[in-house]
Amino acid sequence: MNRLHFYINYVAERGISAAQVLAATGLDFATVSQPSFLPSPDHFTTAIGNILDLAEPGIGIDMGMAWNISDFGIFGYALLSCERFRDNKTLWSRYFPLTSPLLNWKDRTVGADWWMDINELFPLGRAKAFAIEEHLARYLKMCPVIMPADDFGFREIQLSYEAPPYSHLYEKAFNCAIRFNQKQDRVLLDAKYLHYRLNFPSEDVLKTCEQECLRILTDISTTEPLSQRIKRHLIYNFERNFTLSEMADIIGVSTRSLRRQLQAEGTRYQQLIDEVRLGFALKYLQNTDLTPKEICYRVRYSNVCNFRRAMKAWTGKKLSELRSPSVSQPLTE
Repeated sequence: MNRLHFYINYVAERGISAAQVLAATGLDFATVSQPSFLPSPDHFTTAIGNILDLAEPGIGIDMGMAWNISDFGIFGYALLSCERFRDNKTLWSRYFPLTSPLLNWKDRTVGADWWMDINELFPLGRAKAFAIEEHLARYLKMCPVIMPADDFGFREIQLSYEAPPYSHLYEKAFNCAIRFNQKQDRVLLDAKYLHYRLNFPSEDVLKTCEQECLRILTDISTTEPLSQRIKRHLIYNFERNFTLSEMADIIGVSTRSLRRQLQAEGTRYQQLIDEVRLGFALKYLQNTDLTPKEICYRVRYSNVCNFRRAMKAWTGKKLSELRSPSVSQPLTE
């Protein structure tokens, strides 16, 4: 079950219909229910915005606590079958598109401290707090199920946004030190968990589950345009710069074949890169108070002038016209 499907089913119990969640997404419930469907960033931010407008504060925490490992489908059983908790990270890196992710994690250990930095895969705007709440709550619930750790918990949570009006729900759910208005969203855990042997390890089950995960990804890749597949990969790995040859290796074709297939779809590899970069920039303009200079740096333009020209050519509008009315940051930098 993809995550958006789960969200729809969950809020249905609160009297919120699928049509209300999917308003302005261009989707219907039948489409979202298809096994091969993967939501786009715009699908997610619009749907989550609809949920936030209709549901009670802190709904992300409730959703995370309601999530079960089986809601990941065959990928969930693969996670259960790993030998050790650290193996989950390797599996996650291979098949994470199947989870319709909103965030990624970068971790580092210093002695007994295990820090996990939380990063948006794409600009989430007002959906960011919801995504972090849901992810942390799900993680807190899932880990004691897959490994023998009755004491599992976060030691500290640092969040870059202001404390929401319902911040008392954080304290109740996570039961640790919580610091808002920090430079980085991150979580501190005990590094001992990385070495725990999981409750249900099985090499045979893991192999079978991985084969099915690979089949699903292959089915998705053969039923969607190549350009869409590449754009999704660029979005989920936006911090990296893939050359044409590197992307061809990832897709499993020659560089020449990749060029030819994209040309048949009426596009070029550089055009896809530009569309992803400018799409990120538009999200930053509409959902954050970052200056043009800061956005320019984040989307990897060499200078602000080039960035302004690119946005004007892509949208036909000036940056001041693209900035959301709710964002007060001046655009003079």
